Amino acid sequence: MVNKILFSAAKDYWEWYFAHRQLRNAELALRLATERYNAVKRRVGVGDLAPIDSVEAHIFFQDRDIFLKQSQQEEKQARQILSTYLWLDDEQPAELSPGARPELPLAFQTPVSD
Repeated sequence: MVNKILFSAAKDYWEWYFAHRQLRNAELALRLATERYNAVKRRVGVGDLAPIDSVEAHIFFQDRDIFLKQSQQEEKQARQILSTYLWLDDEQPAELSPGARPELPLAFQTPVSD
């Protein structure tokens, strides 16, 4: 029974880790899509690109915004699932603090060689 709980907790931790990394990637993707959209709008404004290019860039921006919202939801769900393993000393359930971030254990980190 203990092994099952430990395995389940480890699995849920890695799912939270993945969801958190995916959220960071989604944030970066939205930031880059925003920069691209703004650049395309400027180029359309000076006549360097056709107006349809700004439509395409805006659709791409909206896609990345949706991806970010989905990633936020998935990270929140993974965080809540992981919180089911946390209990206070007086047997009260606890939650991960909002600032908690998953870390890659040292055993999984490989040094980068030149």
